[in-house]
Amino acid sequence: MIALFKRLPTLRWRGKKSYPPVSKEDQAAFPDLKADFAIVDEILLPIFIKFDQQAMKTQNWYWLSQLVLIFGGMLATILGALQAVLSSMPWPGIVEALLAVILTTVAEIGRERNFQSKYFHNRVTAEVLRGEYFQFLGRLAPYDDADEAIRRQHLEVRVQKIESEGDA
Repeated sequence: MIALFKRLPTLRWRGKKSYPPVSKEDQAAFPDLKADFAIVDEILLPIFIKFDQQAMKTQNWYWLSQLVLIFGGMLATILGALQAVLSSMPWPGIVEALLAVILTTVAEIGRERNFQSKYFHNRVTAEVLRGEYFQFLGRLAPYDDADEAIRRQHLEVRVQKIESEGDA
């Protein structure tokens, strides 16, 4: 149950740690790939972390807005039932109306800022970069050239293209 609450969104985003596709500890187990790890860590990893962080931030805001709508809707329902029971007192209806305005505003902000779509876009971009990371390490096309300068150039061009499409 505590693990569930660790994943709850936060009101103030503080950022979370992005993990590289292959940790430094795991990289040490493959000394033959040391030069390749250095290249992808220099060229690809900063861009991957940028999109990973953006994805986590927009996911947090999306989850937060959804939680507000769920619990706010539940509270509005309770206030409506309370108003039906206490028909002589107007305060539950007034509070319910104010809550409805707040929930409508939250829903509209979420729609305008398009949190879910931005999350998906940033997550897909980060995962495409993760794929390039392993494609480079695996020396798969277009990174199958024996010349390291050509491999590096292919990676730079590809990362630049993915980043520009991701920023669009």
